[in-house]
Amino acid sequence: MMQTVVMQAKPKITALIHKYMVYAYLWRDEREIEIKDFIDSQPVITETEAVMRKYNALDDELAEIPDTQRVGPMDVLSTEMKLGLTVEVKQWKYLLCKFLSEDYKVKSLTIAKFIEECNKDLQTPIRDMNDIRFVMTVLEKIRDKYVDYEALLTPIEEAYTFLSSHDFKVTEDESNRADTLRYNFNKLQTKVSHYSRYCILSFDVAFVYL
Repeated sequence: MMQTVVMQAKPKITALIHKYMVYAYLWRDEREIEIKDFIDSQPVITETEAVMRKYNALDDELAEIPDTQRVGPMDVLSTEMKLGLTVEVKQWKYLLCKFLSEDYKVKSLTIAKFIEECNKDLQTPIRDMNDIRFVMTVLEKIRDKYVDYEALLTPIEEAYTFLSSHDFKVTEDESNRADTLRYNFNKLQTKVSHYSRYCILSFDVAFVYL
């Protein structure tokens, strides 16, 4: 009798299992490649947020799955399946934040190093015309990079706000660098204005002297 009951329930259990195979992509797809390709496409933060909302909606959907489901005379336990699927979704979320962090870490570090190098160059004592020419070269380099780097500041800030809102931990150095990047960049621009006026004045004085 038990065997008969089990055999009769088998098609229904198979149908139940098939119902949840819709989530198979969570462990079958190459998630690292998929998410890395997405981040490499340089999405705006609203697109990244949309992807995270999709994962959050999936979490909510999984939470609605009953812990037990009646199939004929048997109860099918769903708790471990739900836990496994939730862990898979969590891994998708983690990788999204991880690759986003790595991408913007490089961008913020590039700008921070540029600011540091330029500040160092602008500390050169101006004693003669060669020093003025050197400073003018540095100022030109800063102007060449200004538009590109200034345009990156807001996306960098948005990216780290996104990571913080989703409890993704970054190193203290990385966090501090992102927090002070705009301040240091604006401070560099103030120096540029100061040195530009100084160099122009120095050229005028030298021209009068000659």
